[in-house]
Amino acid sequence: MNATRPTPPVIPETPDPLDVPPPSGERAPAASAVSRRFILQLARQLHRHGTPAHQLEVTLSVLAKRLGVQAEFFSTPTSIMVGIGELEEQRVHLMRVDPGEPNLGHLSQLGEITRLVMDGEITPAEGLRRIDVMDAAAAGVPTVAYSGGVRARVGGDCLLPQGARR
Repeated sequence: MNATRPTPPVIPETPDPLDVPPPSGERAPAASAVSRRFILQLARQLHRHGTPAHQLEVTLSVLAKRLGVQAEFFSTPTSIMVGIGELEEQRVHLMRVDPGEPNLGHLSQLGEITRLVMDGEITPAEGLRRIDVMDAAAAGVPTVAYSGGVRARVGGDCLLPQGARR
């Protein structure tokens, strides 16, 4: 009784979502200090402005691959660990990040900067400059005055008769 075993079905290999080729099919440029600084600064900013850990790690992994930087990322609510380089020679950066409030405007700007760098439309150095400009502009916004205005508005509503409230 020689029964023939059925051949198991061939399961197509699932593509690696991080296996993203550099733009235009070109070889990614060699890792440079400015590329590493851009990745680290972007990691800090994305975390600060509310990017979820899983999205942060995937975004940075794809970016690093595009820039030719071998890197691994691990995010917690208050820190980011970034290992750059081959395992035996890896340099690990631990960044303490105070969790901030989600800022959709900054996340949108950071997304655009990231896309431009990934697509090779701007250099990592220009990306760093744009992040610095974004931070400088945000530093000049008086959040206390805005917050106080919201409190005054809410407090004022409490004083209005029931029918006058919106």
